[in-house]
Amino acid sequence: YHWIERPVLANEERPKIEEAVKKEMPDANEQEVRTEVRSRNQARFPAWQQEAIREMRQALTEKLGI
Repeated sequence: YHWIERPVLANEERPKIEEAVKKEMPDANEQEVRTEVRSRNQARFPAWQQEAIREMRQALTEKLGI
């Protein structure tokens, strides 16, 4: 098993969030975009944390054969 710092769900959603922000804020400067992306990412943290736990439990279950 290879653990990374984010679950698959977060790695899938992060680029989509950034793309949406850039589309919604076409005249924003880089700092404004980063701030908004960070805010939206933070709003997703609870779901991503739950998904990380689910992934770890699944990996352990598979590895231990339980």
